[in-house]
Amino acid sequence: MDRARAIRQSTTRGRRWHRVMTAVAVAVAIAATQATADQSVSPGKEATYASASNVAIPTGFYGPPILSGQILKGKRRRVLEITMTYSNFATSSALQTVARATVNGLYVEPIYPGNGTGWGSYQNCQPVGICTTASRSFLDIDAAELAFPGLFVGQPLNVEMAAFQDGSPGLLVYAVLEARLQKK
Repeated sequence: MDRARAIRQSTTRGRRWHRVMTAVAVAVAIAATQATADQSVSPGKEATYASASNVAIPTGFYGPPILSGQILKGKRRRVLEITMTYSNFATSSALQTVARATVNGLYVEPIYPGNGTGWGSYQNCQPVGICTTASRSFLDIDAAELAFPGLFVGQPLNVEMAAFQDGSPGLLVYAVLEARLQKK
């Protein structure tokens, strides 16, 4: 009788174990699927990160932001470093792609000397292969606060990435935006 009871308990434990492992496998599969979806870590205390796939890039000139993120509060003696990247499969013709950033609606360095807008990063893409446009920008929080009092120190920093291209309408890209506050 004790042997029969031990066999039943062992079988019951085996079924429970199987259910637990099945649940874990399903959870891992769901997490893996979600890991490839659009992501955003915003708002952040010291940094923000965002990514998106199949984003349409406007033709001709900058449209609405393609990615955005927020850092909760700007701080003195800090520099906001911004990295933007987007990639696409080049079309049948050559094209030029551009990316630039704004923080709280204002352009960040480097600034184009001719008209005071954000310079951005330009990339000439060939008609075949993958084309990646990458841009690094920065904003000195102290200098920005001096120029625009009350807009940066102690305020949320809304970082936006805009882009355009001069080639194929409806060009879809994979885009990444990273912004981090660093001590000077």
